[in-house]
Amino acid sequence: MPSLVAVVAVGTASVVAGVVGFWAAMSPPAPSLEDPPMEPELAPSSRLAVQDREGAWAGEGEARMDDVPYRILSLDGGGVRGVYTAVLLHRLVEACPELLDAVDMIAGTSTGGLLACMLAAGYSPAQCRDIYLKECPYIFSSSLLRRLSPFNAKYGSQPKKAIMEKYLGDTTLGELYKYVVVTAFKLDGKPAPGGLPTFFPPGNWRPALFSNLPLGDRGKVPPDNHVRAVDVAMRTSAAPTYFPMASGYADGAIVTNNPALMAVSKAFSTFDAAQPENCRVLSIGSGTILYSLDVDAYPDLGYVGFGPSLFDVLFESKSLATEINARLLLQNSYHRLDPVLPYRIALDDVTAMDDLVTLAEAVDLSETIEWIRDNWL
Repeated sequence: MPSLVAVVAVGTASVVAGVVGFWAAMSPPAPSLEDPPMEPELAPSSRLAVQDREGAWAGEGEARMDDVPYRILSLDGGGVRGVYTAVLLHRLVEACPELLDAVDMIAGTSTGGLLACMLAAGYSPAQCRDIYLKECPYIFSSSLLRRLSPFNAKYGSQPKKAIMEKYLGDTTLGELYKYVVVTAFKLDGKPAPGGLPTFFPPGNWRPALFSNLPLGDRGKVPPDNHVRAVDVAMRTSAAPTYFPMASGYADGAIVTNNPALMAVSKAFSTFDAAQPENCRVLSIGSGTILYSLDVDAYPDLGYVGFGPSLFDVLFESKSLATEINARLLLQNSYHRLDPVLPYRIALDDVTAMDDLVTLAEAVDLSETIEWIRDNWL
């Protein structure tokens, strides 16, 4: 007959094994960190990091002709739909190989901010596409406890941070090869760089802009050259209810999902040469979702009826306002590429990523390519 000690030991081992198995079942899969990251294709050793040059332009400070425009690439937010943006951009680069070389500034919000940092670090659009397809299932994975709890974000931040560190390491904004402007929203009200500190009273939440643009001719906010690109990527993509806040910051889409006007304003306020008549903006979205409300059937809605659509209305209206103002200000110098998606795709729907690639491959880009050749190159 087994001793009491042996029985207790066996029972304890069984309980421990059961607990370990239970937690393993509830935990998300580990990111693929053991795989060596791909090397950036577009980061030649001869190109200077932005902190080592003073020029406003992509050409690293050499003299520019008066008729050469200041060119801004603007990338929307959209979660996993960032793969759609990456495919569109890859196809544009295939048609116009000098497109990215000519970019003076890359602006991004949320997933567009991640793409901005990756592109500025030298990753090609095709590499960004492959990274999204490979890593998003890990980023948007969650333990059972997180999925069931209404008291915390749906996904943890560690998988996303580990993956971003895999590709960007400790690279700072000043060590990137392109100028970037990335939006975020500071919720804690504490004073910090990476925002617009002179415009808002202390203690209030406020928009934030992370950028490596120099002070230039008339800039007032020093560049955030010391801030890690990973930390900026985490802050701009900390979507409320989806991810925890990142160092007191939340998703840049709270400010605007289309960062085109923020980038234009930053350029205008920094460089004498970057003015409306000498500026070109290529704004690429992550796929338009059509919204409308049957006001004839529901003319008098309260919170229960209107509440589910309220977030969409507020979110979409800001992007539409950006679109209107950008077109009024820049007219034909602003080009928007944001095709309509055939159905709604949630920002965390990793099962739709292959469909997003297929949809992006089928988009007619002839109008955009013509605009690039006439206005950009």
